Amino acid sequence: MKQASFLGDDKVTFEDVDIPRALDDWAVIKVTVAPLCTEYKQFYAGQTTGRIGHEAAGEVIESGPKATVLPGDRVVVMPSLACGRCKLCESGFYVHCQNWHDYEAIQGSTAGIGTVTQYLARPSFLMLPVPDEIPIDQAALAGCALGPTFGAMQKLNVTASDTVLISGLGPVGLGGIVNGLFRGARVIATDPAPWRLQCARQMGIEDVFDPTQGDALSRILDLTDGE
Repeated sequence: MKQASFLGDDKVTFEDVDIPRALDDWAVIKVTVAPLCTEYKQFYAGQTTGRIGHEAAGEVIESGPKATVLPGDRVVVMPSLACGRCKLCESGFYVHCQNWHDYEAIQGSTAGIGTVTQYLARPSFLMLPVPDEIPIDQAALAGCALGPTFGAMQKLNVTASDTVLISGLGPVGLGGIVNGLFRGARVIATDPAPWRLQCARQMGIEDVFDPTQGDALSRILDLTDGE
């Protein structure tokens, strides 16, 4: 299979590597979509790495004997190599797991450790099923684009009676707009980049402004009647 690597000096290559294996409770998916998160920083910094990407969605092609997914399942892969057995994992906080799997020790190589690859392997509990009515490219946003603010708003129990301030309109912030609107909340969005402010407006947000221009706190208080 092909797997992307940064070579430094603004160079990227696709290497031929072995397809990873579906062992025990692991599964292998054919990657359909691999959103790019902060990996571009490594590229611009001239770093070299064979592990590009940590978000993906695709179709299961092979599952281990103890896996919770089956070949043919469409899934979103969570950005983790958590153990799935510690208290944090069992409580749903696998992002904070302190006992990550040693991928290379399990697979015998780093093939499939990143997500900008044709196939990848992960513990199957980190693969979430995608409903038939959701396009796979939209489902891929369940990782870093929508996941952080979804969890935050769920924990805060945001409702239609709330006002949510999104400070910073990168991919996570724009995902916060999606989650805020989904919950019926009023959303105020700020960012110094004009094109990001325009993205927020295109998503239907009226209260959008550059926080570096004028007194941001006073403006927010004006928009919320001093609350």
